[in-house]
Amino acid sequence: MYQLKLSSKVKKFIIKRTPKEQARLIEIFETLQLDPYDNNLSIKPLKGTDSEYRLRFGKYRIIYEVIDEELLIYVIDGGSRGGIYKH
Repeated sequence: MYQLKLSSKVKKFIIKRTPKEQARLIEIFETLQLDPYDNNLSIKPLKGTDSEYRLRFGKYRIIYEVIDEELLIYVIDGGSRGGIYKH
């Protein structure tokens, strides 16, 4: 099982969501911890990197990095579809 580490940006993003969205995000993160490449989630690798992925969550996107050697998932950023890729 992978360990999940959230950036401060992601923590703020989660706090701003509705309770229903927060509950869904917790479910998604639990699934990610079991398998960061789960085909049931809407995941795509980011171009230009070997370890960063994009997860689709409704109108939002979550950017995360998988460090297989350490069994770590570092969740980098979360936000709306339009602005998330400009970091």
